[in-house]
Amino acid sequence: MFLAIYRNTIKNILRSKVFWIMLFVTIIVIIHSVFAGQYRGDNERNFILYYLDYVQMISNICCATLLSYSLPIFTISTVVLVLNRDYNDAFFEIEKSSNVSICAYLTGRLWALLSLNLLALIVFHTLSVHLYVFTRNGVNDLNIFEYLIDSTIRILRIDFCVVMPTIIFYIGLALVIGTLFKNGIASAIVSIGYVIFFYIANLMFRWKYAPIYFDYFSPIPNKLRDYFHFFNTSEFEGMVKYFNLSIGKVLFCIAFLVGFGVVCSIISYLRIRKRTV
Repeated sequence: MFLAIYRNTIKNILRSKVFWIMLFVTIIVIIHSVFAGQYRGDNERNFILYYLDYVQMISNICCATLLSYSLPIFTISTVVLVLNRDYNDAFFEIEKSSNVSICAYLTGRLWALLSLNLLALIVFHTLSVHLYVFTRNGVNDLNIFEYLIDSTIRILRIDFCVVMPTIIFYIGLALVIGTLFKNGIASAIVSIGYVIFFYIANLMFRWKYAPIYFDYFSPIPNKLRDYFHFFNTSEFEGMVKYFNLSIGKVLFCIAFLVGFGVVCSIISYLRIRKRTV
């Protein structure tokens, strides 16, 4: 039953025009950010992309560009699509009449949302990095095979260690709002409102106020992002000392983001158990 719900959720999302519109818009944002550049002078013909700049770009193009608003809104949109189907198309009543357990009902949807958004993240991030590098004539002192191996490892490490917890955070937030208000539109308004709030706050106050929030409890914790910024390079140890980083702080940030998503899922489960219509 879990697999059937998982497959149906994926199909319902992929059949939605909104999903493909959001996919197209996100790709446009990626292309724009790539050609706008990451560094001063990186659009000049004689620009040389050195290794450390390339490593830094992989982190920045994901955390500072994709995660600033486009990927969170994309993720929230997929949750809203699922919520709208549940509350507007009578699928809950059909599945309840078939004696589908609430646990299978919820976990099937959660895993579908997580896997679909994780796949989209990897595609978006990979597209961003390769488009940037190939429009700058490659990475200095790396041949094509060395670049593909190195970039794949670095992209996947950031996607799974840094961004996946953020995706879980936003899925949990959008889901719990939707189940509390029994409405996908309410979920979209509140969740996207939080994305806008964090975007503005991060832009204006990141280095001035509430360091504990930005370091540990924001959707993109600084301690988590900074730890993997220059991971496995000559700059890594200096980064750890300068920003006072540690694996314990990294695990705390991951635990907070994932824990928030789990708590939201539990609240959603309790709400769905009481649902009659």
